[in-house]
Amino acid sequence: MYSTDLQQAKKVFELLTNANRDFDDPCEGVKYAKKAVLLSIKLDDAGLLAKSKTGLSRQFMKSGETSKAIIVGREVIGTYQILGDDKGLAISKYHVAGIYLESDNYHLGLIYLLDCLEMFKRLGDFHSQAKVQKSLGTAYEFFGDDRNAVVAYERSIDAARKIGDVVLETDAYNPLSGIYLNRGKLDKAEELIERSMRMKHSAGDMRGMAFALYGKAKVYTKKKLYPQAKEAYLESIRLHRENGELKGLGMCYHKLGVMHYDTGEFDEAIEALRGALNFASFNNLIAIKSKSNFLLYEIYKQRGDLPTALGFIEAYMKEKETLIDSQTQKVINSYESIATMERMQKEAEMQREKAEIIEKKNKAEQASKVKQ
Repeated sequence: MYSTDLQQAKKVFELLTNANRDFDDPCEGVKYAKKAVLLSIKLDDAGLLAKSKTGLSRQFMKSGETSKAIIVGREVIGTYQILGDDKGLAISKYHVAGIYLESDNYHLGLIYLLDCLEMFKRLGDFHSQAKVQKSLGTAYEFFGDDRNAVVAYERSIDAARKIGDVVLETDAYNPLSGIYLNRGKLDKAEELIERSMRMKHSAGDMRGMAFALYGKAKVYTKKKLYPQAKEAYLESIRLHRENGELKGLGMCYHKLGVMHYDTGEFDEAIEALRGALNFASFNNLIAIKSKSNFLLYEIYKQRGDLPTALGFIEAYMKEKETLIDSQTQKVINSYESIATMERMQKEAEMQREKAEIIEKKNKAEQASKVKQ
């Protein structure tokens, strides 16, 4: 048996706290997290090592080093498996799933999400279930499976309500509103996003409010209320900047660029789309980069600036190849496999229930004959 020196353990947590500070250079956070890992190894404490590596994985993600974040995240999963820590294992799998989703690797993200969801259900952890179900909704949307996405978002809302977590509940309203908006159900979409904004304002959730404003701006755009949409996008951008939410900034700038393009305001569209490219490139958001490059190509082509247009179409084709390469086939295969497994599981449950009913019926008939 061994016991960790409490002062040294405290030093590990201090290093991890420092790693989470807002640095101009994200690599500074990585340095602190690495020091925490080295000290945990020196202390020979597996629990501290798992926490330190989780922190390091997050810092790698912040600095745009996705591959390293995944490698370290998987190491954490292995550590919790050895320790037999089910909650730590579920949380670490959810963390890795989040990295995959952030880097547009949805098929692996979906597999990890389904895995950790079952673990959180066994643990009775509704807070984590709400978060996982929301992420599942995002993954299903990527695959174009709006039906399952709606189910996942609604389950996220139900789980959040069970523990009275307003922030988690409203987090699911935003994407759910987007689905109804795409279906042409404007009233339902607007009702959900306005409910989200009211609840987020009451809860003081400014990070969530930024995403809600993004959703409201999309509703305004659909209604062709462009001045109101622009105002909502700009306020969303302001809040995203305050909260350091780079992905949110990329999303807002892209949609703002699309709106300006649709209204023929090409200069404003170029400025917004270049902003989208900057934030998407930093976070390796391939879909936003691809769409922004294509729209910039269209603008410069219409302006007759063919050399510049050529540069953007080449960048677009490069990103497009990344999206439709062999990895995409793996996405399709993995998703089909998961869907098949779920269907077979449901069929097996139905067959088992049917067998139980028949068995009960036979026993009842036998009992009746015995009495006679």
